[in-house]
Amino acid sequence: MQVISFEQARQRLDTLCEQAYQDHQTYVLHREDNHDVVILSLADYHARQETYHFLANLHHAQHLLTAVRSTPGEGTSWPTDQLS
Repeated sequence: MQVISFEQARQRLDTLCEQAYQDHQTYVLHREDNHDVVILSLADYHARQETYHFLANLHHAQHLLTAVRSTPGEGTSWPTDQLS
């Protein structure tokens, strides 16, 4: 995630949008009034919304936690003790 000024974003909007789409880059546009906004691709937005919706349901979150705990690791350590 990159933080850039609103003025910088205005000058580079087309490039920022393309990078958000192609590279899944997220930009925080800092405004002088501190009413900051975010630029991210629509696909990334939908993926995040789906994740939030999934995890907001306790049953789904517990199912995911069970799956993560029962999946054999391949050198990756999951801090599952912090998820319960």
